[in-house]
Amino acid sequence: MSGVGGAGKKSSSRSVATKTLIIQEYKRRLRDNIRSLNDNFINILNATKINTEDAAHKNTSKMTEYYTIKNEMAVRAALIVRACDEFVEVDK
Repeated sequence: MSGVGGAGKKSSSRSVATKTLIIQEYKRRLRDNIRSLNDNFINILNATKINTEDAAHKNTSKMTEYYTIKNEMAVRAALIVRACDEFVEVDK
């Protein structure tokens, strides 16, 4: 009879350990998502800074820089959306 009680304790301790691991994984994912949101938002703000140089309009590579920044901002916005989507998935 004592063997039956021991089996119950082992499965109970395993389920507690499993729940603890799941909670740790959720916390890690939340930290990573928050970090991603913050980093991408800051980088979008940095990309929108206007260059106040007087000779900036004479620069021939301005269009290349414009499209590079535009694409970077689009990618970062997509990463923000993905991080928010993962928040919703964790909540479910």
